[in-house]
Amino acid sequence: MRELARTGAKAVGGMVVGFGLLGLIEGSLALVGVPDPGLYDGDPAWVWTVRPDLELDLPSPGGGTFRVETNSLGLRGALPPEEGPWTLALGCSTTFGWGVDGDEAWPALLSEHLDEPVINGGIPGWSTAQAVRGVEALLALGPSRVIVGYLVRDAQAAARTDAQARQTPWLLQSHLARLMQGTRAPATTGPSTGAADLPTHRVPPEAYARNLDTIAELAGGAELVWLAFPEVEPSAPWRAELATRAPSLAPELPRDDFFADDPIHLTVAGNAHLAEWLAERL
Repeated sequence: MRELARTGAKAVGGMVVGFGLLGLIEGSLALVGVPDPGLYDGDPAWVWTVRPDLELDLPSPGGGTFRVETNSLGLRGALPPEEGPWTLALGCSTTFGWGVDGDEAWPALLSEHLDEPVINGGIPGWSTAQAVRGVEALLALGPSRVIVGYLVRDAQAAARTDAQARQTPWLLQSHLARLMQGTRAPATTGPSTGAADLPTHRVPPEAYARNLDTIAELAGGAELVWLAFPEVEPSAPWRAELATRAPSLAPELPRDDFFADDPIHLTVAGNAHLAEWLAERL
């Protein structure tokens, strides 16, 4: 019995030492920033956000780099005002302004046109599935108007739907696991519909409609504007769903307003044209 107790104590002691060593390694990696966390926080398989207080240069689809600077909420541009009317622009990298500096993205330009704060709530890679899971905190800040611009990622072809995704176990999100596996990040580029041989879409039209309803409920009493973001190749079923909602805005922009090798994201000129188009109708 004593021998069994000693064996058990050794096993427990070994586990304590092992977990302590893992904790020490994890803490050390976190302290020195290895692996480089890059742009994102959170679970890339479930809900992710952009890291707060960033100053980062990233490759632009048009060549060169673009600057990403975020505030304490992980958003580009200013923080929401404490009082007075303001607009929250929701969407993926097309709202975030992938490829252009923050002050060149359409939410910042729209703010100038309206002479009212327009807060850039775009998070690269988000579909309405991530929005349903993670947008409530932004909506709780109390915008008077919400521009809902989710579309291109929902319509993206995929091997499985976003609803079938499962959260990554905590251990696999650790610095040590990411160092061994390589840092993963959500997609930010590529066509909205993807390869024809993939069996489904990230958010099929029926689920897209349900997710939009949920976002509307989360928005409370805010004025809602449904934005069918301009596309080189329109995603018909998803745009048809947006068209049933009022007010629904469906701007059309020329191909030259998109990057040559990226049919999703707008150039500096494209962002300016979209902001002007929206300002005239808002």
